[in-house]
Amino acid sequence: MFSFDNCSRAVWLRDSKQVWVEGEVLGSGSAGRLRCRTSEGEVREVEADHVALKNPRAEQTMADLTSLTQLDEPNVLFNLQSRFLELCIYTWTGPILLAVNPWHTIEGLYSRASMASFIRDRQRRLSPHVYSVAHRAYESLSSTQRSQSILVSGESGSGKTETTKHLLQYLAASSSHSSSPPPGEHELSLQHMSMEQQVLLTNPILEAFGNAKTVRNDNSSRFGKLLILQFQEEVEQASDARRMRMCGAKIETYLLEKSRVVRQGGGESNYHIFEALRDSLLARSPASSSRLPPLPPEIQLGLGVQDFRILGSSSSAHPVVSPPCRLLEVYEALASIGVSDQQWLDLTRVLLALLHLGNCDFMADTSSSSTSDVDTARLRSSSDVEVAARLLGCEEEELVKGLLERRVKTVEESVTICNSREKAETARDSLMKALYGLLFHWIVSRVNDSLATPTGRELRSCSSGSSSGSSSGRRDGSRSVSIGVLDIFGFELLERNGFEQLCINYANEKLQLQFNEFVFKEEQEEYRREGIPWELVSYKDNQPCIDLIEGRAGGLLALLDEECRVPRGSDDGFVSKARGMQQEHLKAPKREREAFAILHYAGEVCYSSRGFVDTNRDLVSQDLLALLGSSRCSLLSHMMQVDKRAGRSSMPGRRREARQETIASEFKQQLTCLTASLVETDRHYVRCLNSNALKLPHKFDKPLVAHQLRCNGVVEAVRVVRAGFTGRYGRKEFESAFASLAGRRRGGEASTNEAISDVLR
Repeated sequence: MFSFDNCSRAVWLRDSKQVWVEGEVLGSGSAGRLRCRTSEGEVREVEADHVALKNPRAEQTMADLTSLTQLDEPNVLFNLQSRFLELCIYTWTGPILLAVNPWHTIEGLYSRASMASFIRDRQRRLSPHVYSVAHRAYESLSSTQRSQSILVSGESGSGKTETTKHLLQYLAASSSHSSSPPPGEHELSLQHMSMEQQVLLTNPILEAFGNAKTVRNDNSSRFGKLLILQFQEEVEQASDARRMRMCGAKIETYLLEKSRVVRQGGGESNYHIFEALRDSLLARSPASSSRLPPLPPEIQLGLGVQDFRILGSSSSAHPVVSPPCRLLEVYEALASIGVSDQQWLDLTRVLLALLHLGNCDFMADTSSSSTSDVDTARLRSSSDVEVAARLLGCEEEELVKGLLERRVKTVEESVTICNSREKAETARDSLMKALYGLLFHWIVSRVNDSLATPTGRELRSCSSGSSSGSSSGRRDGSRSVSIGVLDIFGFELLERNGFEQLCINYANEKLQLQFNEFVFKEEQEEYRREGIPWELVSYKDNQPCIDLIEGRAGGLLALLDEECRVPRGSDDGFVSKARGMQQEHLKAPKREREAFAILHYAGEVCYSSRGFVDTNRDLVSQDLLALLGSSRCSLLSHMMQVDKRAGRSSMPGRRREARQETIASEFKQQLTCLTASLVETDRHYVRCLNSNALKLPHKFDKPLVAHQLRCNGVVEAVRVVRAGFTGRYGRKEFESAFASLAGRRRGGEASTNEAISDVLR
């Protein structure tokens, strides 16, 4: 409660538009309110709990929020804003780093000289920077021989992808003792590149096939990614010094947004690789196409069309000034990890085939003799399906048949049924999504092959039921440890939220829970175990929301899976059950009968149930799968065989036969395994904040940033960290830092304990 003794002192006043504004208290008002004046001269009466003391001017740009005298939302917000306007986008919250996306390049922030100073200068590493977090993880890995993880989180557009890149660059430089990877790395062959260079090379490849422009972010990751970097202690022959050197890596991916391949929202684009294909091959750009492998006639056939439906508004006459990726760069990066020219050409065939499949349009066949009440479909034009069939290396007649017909198995026989226009469009879209998923998983598998440990033994991973911190074999048989860098999709709230948004927000709920446990539960429990007097800090527990989504009995995902299993399961059946649930985090909008709303930790999200059941089933016609399996395109048939052996989820029809899994059940299992593996590591957190939704430089939107601070529990986290013990040292670290206070330095295990005792005395 605000004290009248503080009248005439600078304060913060809650404001409906700007969240908090500067002002001063003039005296008492009516009904227990305070009479205040804003910095702009407006006099208003304010509730006492809507007034907060303002920190002294000297504390308005503190590098660590735990140093603030007044520790509350308005002072934290103003501190971040003040630093942001001074181009200081990083701020500590104890051991947690806050990163505010500036939406422009800050000169020198990530230069070679800057990276070198963090590697060499201990004092420099105390300042808030993404390099400091990377160094802490690397140093902890070296000193404790325990696996580490760095969790980069934040809403879409907060800068997670760029932050992850800078983390990888620093870890690669630390491992190789270089301030920057050597230039021209794409020109090196796989055999002549260091492991650090190979890891950095994964970025342009995965961004090309997994990132796209959205309303909130021009380079949004449309899949989750855990990059597990494997390290092993190495002895330098010249100095006999020991250091941790990167020896292998593995990428695990989560929930690729395959629906983007067939349609995108207004102002959004398809995956970058399609944009690059259009800007290079389809536009006949001589600058890049002349350096690519020459296209055979059957592929050139796919270049005859300029207007592709799945490129949407991005295929307008207004190209992006600075394209996110260029086809030549993607080709060179793939060549560097061992993709041959023939494989590149086959990959181009599949991408062009997807563009033409997207142009396949259907209409009701009025000439059909069918007596069914449902109109049967036929192709409006055969030109695109003819080109798609040639590119895919299959018979046009069989492809058309697979789109226009489906087989239904009964107890006694298999019946062929003609598709309606809607069913034909669904068959086309399902084929396209399956094809792109197949292609994406092949790209990831090739990247992982290039990053395999020297013995060729694949890193044990979450998908195989072990943690990211597990050991992996090396020539000398010594133990290796890892640093996992997690870059996963941010919380999403769109104009229309569907099944994929539910999965994305579910993942964010799980990670927020782990953050809560790390900051609140584990921290406070440690003080209790140590017998340290402690007053519990309350925080928003999101476990009930997670239970609503993933509960085995009556959870939303369980209800959805149940609806997918019944013979005539439908979106209406699912949403009816969902809306009938009695749960405080669930709402049933009265005006939208096909929708339900969830009260997430980041706010309320209304989900449209349209497409939930079909998307979760993720089925593809068995005839179309068989057609792809017999393709004359060597890469495509190889992808099908590899996918079959690996039992992946990219070919949904086959997966359903083998394990009867849905997208929801598979994703739930992935998240359970991911969170379990992260718990086994020492965790480091980077919380990214979006400075404004318009993607403008030098603009700090206080309401937007304040909302993110509340959702992420940042203010509560600062209070816990400051009330506790922010300095954490291992024994050897402590001796190295403070042994000089005891007037001596000793070696060996016993002397370490003695030195610590001397210092503490």
